[in-house]
Amino acid sequence: DKDGRLQVLRSEVAERKVCGRCGAAMTMRYFCDGSTGVAVETIDRESLAEYVAEIVGKGKGKGEMMKVKEHIFVGQKPDWYRIPEDDEARQWDRFGAEFEDVIERWKRGSGVKS
Repeated sequence: DKDGRLQVLRSEVAERKVCGRCGAAMTMRYFCDGSTGVAVETIDRESLAEYVAEIVGKGKGKGEMMKVKEHIFVGQKPDWYRIPEDDEARQWDRFGAEFEDVIERWKRGSGVKS
């Protein structure tokens, strides 16, 4: 709703959570393997670091920061978002090739039409 709570949108292959106030994508949970993608523009590294420190302080975590494994849909990224030149994560115009295969195999096995 418009008070800022997350809204859930579902498709054949995933569940997307978006900001109820502005509609910005937050996360995408894929049914094929249960993985969750996080929209990078939603991450404030300073706040995340504080959260990780708090979790570690309570003995509930290892204190490791999330690491970007790959950048997907790079051609659709906003102009203001810059991928650092020293970023070693792979970049794709769509999903990574391996994940495209996972989605297609899942679709065939679950009866979802491509």
